[in-house]
Amino acid sequence: MPTPVCATELKPSSFEDYRILTDFAILTFSGWANAAVQKFASTLRTLLIFLNMLDNTIGKIAFLHIPKTAGVSVIDAFVQRLGAESCQAFSSEISEDVFSKKTFVSGHVYLGDIQCDPFIFTFVRNPLEQIASHLMWVDHYNQPEYEIELNGFPEKIRQEIRRVASVDLSSAKSIDKYFESRSHDSEIRLINLQSELLVFKRGHVTEMTHRDLASKAINNLNRFGFVGISEDLSAEMKTLFEMLNLGASPVISHLNSSPSSRKVDTSVHDIQRTLLKYVQADLRLYEHVMAEKKSSLKTNRNIFSIMQSFARKYTRA
Repeated sequence: MPTPVCATELKPSSFEDYRILTDFAILTFSGWANAAVQKFASTLRTLLIFLNMLDNTIGKIAFLHIPKTAGVSVIDAFVQRLGAESCQAFSSEISEDVFSKKTFVSGHVYLGDIQCDPFIFTFVRNPLEQIASHLMWVDHYNQPEYEIELNGFPEKIRQEIRRVASVDLSSAKSIDKYFESRSHDSEIRLINLQSELLVFKRGHVTEMTHRDLASKAINNLNRFGFVGISEDLSAEMKTLFEMLNLGASPVISHLNSSPSSRKVDTSVHDIQRTLLKYVQADLRLYEHVMAEKKSSLKTNRNIFSIMQSFARKYTRA
């Protein structure tokens, strides 16, 4: 466990410093496990993020892009605002080296592999819809018109993609058999992927219960400056752009929907029940984020609005 540090000794110069300061305050009150303290901690984090924004020290923006959570639409908004030359999409890493050339970097990366200290944000999605969409996305590579793209993958990934072609996506029994037969070290990650990306490093994924995985993912949310909900994309992007002092967010386009000719119908009860078996950790994570949004988002938005008005008034003075 790191050596405790006195809050007055911290001299924030990056978003990471503000996060540490916030965590110090939360730990200080951790013995008071009640709703009031949690609300205080959430508000304090919001205040510190805003102070960092005013200090213009958030020069680096990292988007941990969880597959099939409207990430391409998020990237497109940043490209529109910052310019393509300042953005790196689908990066294999989020590091100081990449940030030496770019302001905004996104990638399907594990949180444990982000060692620099940018402003990190992500989006989560209803787990049933996310895993269904991801499965359909994998399946679309089996269509003849995508053969060239399929052949561009390493052999092991091609084999995993071809396995999906034999799954009857309209059958809960067939889907269940497919997930049951997947090995833990599969190259294509599908089960509880949202939680997994928030907990591990690439190549270091270990088996654990759904409850433990969700608990670790929820604990790691304190590394994020913002966690959005894909189902409320336009409003969430508006809040995010305000936080980053980027002005009004561009019109959000809904891009990169699955081109699969076969569908996983999550409205079918048996399919819904089957998929739920494989996203229990993600469901806990998603419900936690939703609950936090309901309890604090309105308050935090009001705080931002007040502070932004204050900042505009006194920066003109």
